[in-house]
Amino acid sequence: MSTPPLIAVCLPSYGEEATIGAVATAVAEGLRGLGDRARVTLVHVDCGSPDRTVERFAALRLPVPTVQRTAARGKGSALREFFAVCRELDARYALSFDTDLTAITPRWVARFAEPLLSGRAGAVLPSYPRSVYEASATNHLAVPVVYACTGRLVPQPIGGEFGIDLRAVAPERVEWTGSTLHFGVDIALTFEMLRDAGRIGLVDPGVKRHKPSFFHLEEVFGQVAESALRLAGSVRFPGSAAPLTTPGPVRLWRGEWTHRRESRALFDRARETLTASGTAVPGWDDPALPGWAADAWAPALARELRAAREGAARPAEGARALAPLFAVRATSFWLAADREGLGQAEQALVDQAERVRRLLLPVRTG
Repeated sequence: MSTPPLIAVCLPSYGEEATIGAVATAVAEGLRGLGDRARVTLVHVDCGSPDRTVERFAALRLPVPTVQRTAARGKGSALREFFAVCRELDARYALSFDTDLTAITPRWVARFAEPLLSGRAGAVLPSYPRSVYEASATNHLAVPVVYACTGRLVPQPIGGEFGIDLRAVAPERVEWTGSTLHFGVDIALTFEMLRDAGRIGLVDPGVKRHKPSFFHLEEVFGQVAESALRLAGSVRFPGSAAPLTTPGPVRLWRGEWTHRRESRALFDRARETLTASGTAVPGWDDPALPGWAADAWAPALARELRAAREGAARPAEGARALAPLFAVRATSFWLAADREGLGQAEQALVDQAERVRRLLLPVRTG
């Protein structure tokens, strides 16, 4: 009788004392629910949390084997350490779930594991609804970049959760330096999946809720943009990228605009920067603002992608150049969604990705 394959699951953390227990418990229960189809190990990788995250995890009594490791600061550092554990354990499959989730259930594990165990996919990415006031780097940067470069409209290319067959996708091919050691890791892994997985399953485990990420928006954008521009300049896709199975391209839910005042302050700072450089930006209360921002963002992103493709740009500099306009685009998108509703917002994101791809197509290769 053959030995069942090993599924290793990463829980990367930094300062998640309040949520690590519930996330780990839900994931462990989900792993136990897989029964004898697979052997399982839960791997917690902490990046130097200043709180009691490590102690909270160690105190849990979980129904599955666990490993606890530490890594340097950064999600990419945590995942690099996790993949090293996968090699040590000879794991066949690797899953990962962010530890700031506040609505994860055991069924999330089955949703990500089943397509891998059944052989229906070499990689799995989420296609869950995201709050219209969250996931700005996903919506306005990662989705159009991945679509422009690969022709695949992946709804959550930096969603945070994923599953991969380690015989189909090789994490060691990722350039584990710079922004990839931080928030830029997810888009780097998505590019590897699209190139190597053969087929990608897009699954909907339920609405994603997590701790508010607004105050990390600028940091996340800078790191994802740097990785995205570097990848756009170096990654080529022979033929077509891996086909997708998806419940839907881009889906949003209403959520709450909790940080409206802070959003206005972010917009004002970005507008001041753009104005100082000679770009006239409509005011916060100007009805023309969302349309202006949408019209300005797609060409600016396409220009940086084109420069990266032609070897004429440095990713970090390109990311810094895009940052003020990104802040204007993100905040104005929330204003438009408030006024026009979710349907219009979802369509605007698809249209935006299509426009960036059309603008880049003349110089695409592969």
